[in-house]
Amino acid sequence: MEPTAPLLDDRFLLLETLGRGGMGSVFRAFDRVDERVVALKVSEEEGRNGPSHPLTAEFEICRRFRHPNIIRAFELGRARRGPLPSGAPYLVLESFHGRPAHQVLRPGRTEPEELERFARGVLLALDHVHATGIVHRDLKPGNVLVGRGGASVKLTDFGLASRAGSAGEPGEVSGSFPFVSPESILGLPVDGRADLYGLGLLLYLLAAGRMPAAAHEPAEWIRWHLAGPGPDLGACRLPPRLARFIERLTARDRDDRPMSASEALRLLGFAGAGRRRRQESERSGHAIVRLALDAARLGARRLLRLPADRRAAAALREELRVRSQVLGVDHYRLGAPDARFGSDLPHAVLRLLLDRGSGASSVLRRHDLDGVLPLSLLRGIPLLDRTRAAIPADLEAAAGRIADFLLDLSDRRAFVFMVGSQAWGDRLVAPLVRRLEFACEVNRDCAASRGGLLVVLEGDPRGLV
Repeated sequence: MEPTAPLLDDRFLLLETLGRGGMGSVFRAFDRVDERVVALKVSEEEGRNGPSHPLTAEFEICRRFRHPNIIRAFELGRARRGPLPSGAPYLVLESFHGRPAHQVLRPGRTEPEELERFARGVLLALDHVHATGIVHRDLKPGNVLVGRGGASVKLTDFGLASRAGSAGEPGEVSGSFPFVSPESILGLPVDGRADLYGLGLLLYLLAAGRMPAAAHEPAEWIRWHLAGPGPDLGACRLPPRLARFIERLTARDRDDRPMSASEALRLLGFAGAGRRRRQESERSGHAIVRLALDAARLGARRLLRLPADRRAAAALREELRVRSQVLGVDHYRLGAPDARFGSDLPHAVLRLLLDRGSGASSVLRRHDLDGVLPLSLLRGIPLLDRTRAAIPADLEAAAGRIADFLLDLSDRRAFVFMVGSQAWGDRLVAPLVRRLEFACEVNRDCAASRGGLLVVLEGDPRGLV
């Protein structure tokens, strides 16, 4: 896909093409907003969009990873202006000056120490990935990037990743030959040991300078993976310990492989592996967020309070932000009061009005919002009026009008309205939240509506968690 214009969405300046494949292209670009170089992954698959698009699914998986050995996914964009078709998703990824493993580590001439260092980097990444319940399923040289001199390793491309325990149809292989595992070929449920098998074959390639079989066609590889002779490690001139390690990884029966990436790291003599960052309580919190957002998308009104623990609240807030982005649900966060207005509500309401386009003026007048907030209209376009104060005398009446406005808009299109921890200093917030709580309680399920509302409270001073 050749760019027809250098600037995407008035933000990303395309600098060069990094790679092309059957599924799409990757560009290096400069992000003018965050002032950093990034990689943009663009899918060329047509006819699909929204949550079903491959890049959407990949982003939903990648955004949960925070590890030095994994390429980070920053955000999911949808093209509005520039070289891509309107609405086309693209992934904004960390830019890493590395190349595929087999282009840096010289297959057949890689020293054992280099192999061990490389294996440790990949296993640390896999340990983190598997701890989230994800299997990469496509561990091959092109998906493991190595920095200059082999000093750093980054796992990338989660386009085929799936949850552990997922199974495909026998013969319908998800992965890349010849690095696919026997259990994937057989359509068995796949777990992290499939990734260990792919790593074992990659280590053999780097050690021997060739693959363990002279196969070319997928059918030949299938026969080799299921019934062929194992890799000939005697020809690799490796230390016995490292040879046994690769032999364990490439065992055809997955029960003969290490049970996990952390166990494989221990076999290499690397301590400090196996730290799982997500506890059962965190998993439960993420599930609650997803269920509440899904209910709102189906027309319900829900209220969700984030936990008092800052770390847990931050994780759920990020889950909600990303999940909303993936599903195309608008997300608004009420922040600290503006110094001039004493409230952030004018800014939040203005954003909502502008997002509704040409109907903003009628909505503003219907709820008499310019009577309770410093808003005005200029040729039908809502604006902030900095000549007026924000906080009205009758807080309850103002809160009622703003609540009615939010509920009115939610009947047309679902959105998330989050009250941030710093917003509680605004005197309008508490009465507004009371109104929204009541609306969510008495009318939780609005089956006839075309939208829905999820109200999220962060740092509720009333002690409700």
